[in-house]
Amino acid sequence: MGGNPATGNGYVFYIDQNATTDVTRDWVVVGGQTSADINRSVGEANTTDKDSNHESEFLATNKEGECTMDNLIELDDTGWQEMEAVHESRTIRYWYYTRSDGTIKYFKAIVRELNMSGPQDDVATASVTLRVTGGFLATEPA
Repeated sequence: MGGNPATGNGYVFYIDQNATTDVTRDWVVVGGQTSADINRSVGEANTTDKDSNHESEFLATNKEGECTMDNLIELDDTGWQEMEAVHESRTIRYWYYTRSDGTIKYFKAIVRELNMSGPQDDVATASVTLRVTGGFLATEPA
């Protein structure tokens, strides 16, 4: 088989601290990350017609994406504070993630969900969902 499988801790998310899109990016890692999932999909349009011989036919449409990460809540972490502020303001922000093989993907997203749990006598955690707007890019946006 071969190949180079990514390790489970191989995804690390960064957020751009600059709120405007016309300035130099100011990347900061979101602290406390323990795991991540990246879900990419393509929409579809059904193009089945009378000439389809009773078989469904589809065309690919919009790219979609969602990223989720589990975190330890680090209240004094700059990246955590920025992510929480973006959620509160409901704004779109630039993000990127790195993979263990060095691959980087840039994207714009909103913080759709920020679920926090603080059990008594245990570490506070959060589950975060980023809703990607547009696609994933291999190069840093201008």
